[in-house]
Amino acid sequence: IFATGNKAGSEISSLTRKKVVVQPSGISKIFFNKNKRYFDKEQLQVITVSNLIKKKNLGFILDIAKEKPSLNFIIVGKGKERKFLEQRIIRESITNLTILDFKSPKELLTLYYQSDLFLFTSIKEGTPTVALEAMASKTAVISTNSGGISEVNIDGNTGFMSNVGDVDQMAENTIYLLQNPDLLETFKINALTHARSFSLKNVLPKYNTIYQKLCSKKKNRS
Repeated sequence: IFATGNKAGSEISSLTRKKVVVQPSGISKIFFNKNKRYFDKEQLQVITVSNLIKKKNLGFILDIAKEKPSLNFIIVGKGKERKFLEQRIIRESITNLTILDFKSPKELLTLYYQSDLFLFTSIKEGTPTVALEAMASKTAVISTNSGGISEVNIDGNTGFMSNVGDVDQMAENTIYLLQNPDLLETFKINALTHARSFSLKNVLPKYNTIYQKLCSKKKNRS
């Protein structure tokens, strides 16, 4: 059995009692391309890229946006929760948050470079490829401590982790990092360095090795 995260792999293994091979997804090389970093914005910008579904806990971002009106927030994605989120934005007069539709990798790269921080709020998750893509684009990450996010090596190295559901903690981590530009720059450099180990160039040979082993076992059995 193949899994992309250690937590999911462990749970599957305990349920099936079968061997599980874990290998996180790879990052497209486009996210390692350099782009223009914007410093002349009126507001610092925080970006989230996600499917707009309940387990992503995107209402959390609206809560933080309300608490921190001096920041600009962008959510990129599609899903069933969009209407609910937009209704909240109107009803609660949240003026510093915009929801954008699905973007191509090239467009996402530009948005990452326009942003100062990547926010990841999911309640349940494997190893999030979007967080790795942001890191490859030299964007530090503030995340909940859900699922396989710990495998991305965020806390104290490329960003900070907060407890799931703790709006105050995540907001404090966000503001602290944005108010400490030297630490933020260190995290950005660390993010790029760490993301390289998840590049498709490094991951695809591992996929191939796993595939070859599976084919070899199947051939021997037949």
